[in-house]
Amino acid sequence: MDFNSFLLAVLREGGLAAILIFFGKAIIKRGFDKDLESFKADLELKALEHQISYSSVYARRAEVLAELYSRLANTKRAFATLTSVIESSNDGESFAAIKERRLKEVEAAYMTFREFYDQNRLYLNSSICDDLDKVVSVFNEAASSVTTYLMMEDKLSQIEMGRQMHSSYKKITGSPLPQVMMELERQFRETLRIKD
Repeated sequence: MDFNSFLLAVLREGGLAAILIFFGKAIIKRGFDKDLESFKADLELKALEHQISYSSVYARRAEVLAELYSRLANTKRAFATLTSVIESSNDGESFAAIKERRLKEVEAAYMTFREFYDQNRLYLNSSICDDLDKVVSVFNEAASSVTTYLMMEDKLSQIEMGRQMHSSYKKITGSPLPQVMMELERQFRETLRIKD
């Protein structure tokens, strides 16, 4: 075999191999591209599912923050009303009846706040829970003091009882309550992405 024939045979075999390699690479690349597109589509679907579930958690968190703030404000307002000066009402309601009604309002407001808080702690960060636990403790102490004052009403003058009850209310407003309420407001705005 002469050199030209040999060269021609090598080129033919090499050319065939090059063609096979070229088409083989193209087929493999096409398979990988298909797999890559499928993988991308799966990732995009999972990202969308995650975004939907994450956004519903954020929406629920915003609801919890707003409702918790409202219930806490109602409890504070009911306690303030209870500890304010009680005079007889225009419709003839007695001092004792007014006091009893206000005490029931405080109890109802506090219980709705406490139940909601206990059921929704998971939506709150740990620092706000720690502060709310302190507020709950102060509310419990103040309620206990008020109950004690009310049981001693025959031994205390109305003015002294008012002072004692007002002192209990001051404990609440001196507690972390104002800071907690401001933090709830801040977290609510942050959750909704409201800029101040």
